[in-house]
Amino acid sequence: MGSEQMTAAKLYPVAAIYLGSFREARTAVTEAIAAADRKQTDHPEKEALSQLLRICQMRAPDKVTEHDFPEDSPLLPLLKLTASGRRNLALHLSEFEDGTAASVRQTAPEEFERSVEKSLRQLTFLQSGIQPDSERLREAVRQIVWTETDAQALREGLDAARNQHAEQTAAADSVREITRKETGKEKHGRTVTLPLWAIIAAALCFTALCAGLILFARTRQKPVSEPTLPAEANSEPEFHSAEFERMKEQYLSIDEAQSRAEAAAGISDADAVFLSTKLKLSSEPVCYELELQDSSEKRYIIKLHAGSGAVLEQQTAESVQMNTEGWIPRGEMRQRVLKTANLKAALFLKEKCETDDQLSLYKYELTDARGRLYRVQLEAKTGALVKYTAEEPVTVNPSDVISAEEAKKKALSRVGDYSENDVIFTKIKFEGSLYLIAFTLDDGTQYSIEIDARNGMTNTVDVHPVSADTSKSIGLLRAREIVLATAGLSDDSTLTFTKAKIDRNNGTYVYELEFETAGYEYEVNLDIETGEMMKYRAFSRS
Repeated sequence: MGSEQMTAAKLYPVAAIYLGSFREARTAVTEAIAAADRKQTDHPEKEALSQLLRICQMRAPDKVTEHDFPEDSPLLPLLKLTASGRRNLALHLSEFEDGTAASVRQTAPEEFERSVEKSLRQLTFLQSGIQPDSERLREAVRQIVWTETDAQALREGLDAARNQHAEQTAAADSVREITRKETGKEKHGRTVTLPLWAIIAAALCFTALCAGLILFARTRQKPVSEPTLPAEANSEPEFHSAEFERMKEQYLSIDEAQSRAEAAAGISDADAVFLSTKLKLSSEPVCYELELQDSSEKRYIIKLHAGSGAVLEQQTAESVQMNTEGWIPRGEMRQRVLKTANLKAALFLKEKCETDDQLSLYKYELTDARGRLYRVQLEAKTGALVKYTAEEPVTVNPSDVISAEEAKKKALSRVGDYSENDVIFTKIKFEGSLYLIAFTLDDGTQYSIEIDARNGMTNTVDVHPVSADTSKSIGLLRAREIVLATAGLSDDSTLTFTKAKIDRNNGTYVYELEFETAGYEYEVNLDIETGEMMKYRAFSRS
């Protein structure tokens, strides 16, 4: 088996799990091998993997709703993960080393390990607390075979592409040689202008090459669908919600909020890079939460009152590597978002910058007068549409909704054998037709879960494993006991935790705990190994 075929055999399972389809995986592998072959790098296998991840990221659905895997395949639970979760486990279970995967994704090996751990915990959750058998999954991955028929098709396609490329190269060399002889070394030479027919012929050859590769791949696979835009009216709705108009009038726009944050941080607009901007309608008071950094990559986290723009909280944090050179400006990108959603006006709820697998993105959430929620992702340098969804507002009859206590029990049962006394709940919120539930385990692992309020089914789960060494830690539950004893409080129904996590503070790992009573709010940090109080703050809510 040639090197290209060996690489294709290793890529194929990764693409199948990432895309949730064997048919689409063959197409993606073929295109990745062809792209790597054209680049002629010293590391063709890594280049092919890089090309494959880029292709799959553009095409992978957030959730796999249709697949062609066997119904008894042990890999089916993986298809229920998000696209990033499927990618992480596909790489981890494949024949590629984790170090190679981390290098291709341009991330540190430790960061890749954390992303794999996060995906494994998500898989455990989706399997109702049953931990996945990695060896059984690896064996199932090895059964995804790149067949001889696939290999023959790839050989034919590569041969055709190489012949086309050789012809183009020869033609180009010929033109350069003629030009060099006529102009390069003869003192009285004249410049030869390339005829129009030659330019047209070269363009046709290049078009034929691209078409040939696509046709070869798709003669055996079904085409990959592009993100679909709304097939609806070409104008704004004729009515405007009074609540929508009130919010637009009462709250700062996203642009105004970012200007206030720049002023608070002392950063000019030219130097500011906004990593994330969120309008938190559920907070009291309603606020903007912004993350930005300056040219020296000092990062600021700022909370602003959404109405007055007053600074509610400001802190600094470790910088995030983010190269935004060549990105479309934020204001122009928002206009593209409105055009994509076919809107003239909207309330922007989130704007986030993100880079992953060599793809730079702006991610948006916004709502319109009808209460529709739009999620839009655009490529940061070109403005190309990557993903688009629009969700209608959901109204639920209160009599059809399960209780918050029942929703908590269902969330815990999906994680493992835990009771309410084994975790610290930091969010229990009813919104639309969903319960949003967040809690932290004793080891510091954080879960954020959406539960359908009508039937108790899980919609999404997000897991944040701990990156710190917790082998000598006292445990988060013991930390809670120390904090409440210090504050003279008991853990009862009048006490609400809003944060429980492990974080790094001045080189030391600490437990960060925030909670509130009817009259006070508390912020406390404890050393995770000794339980020593590093920070204690209590202030009146009045």
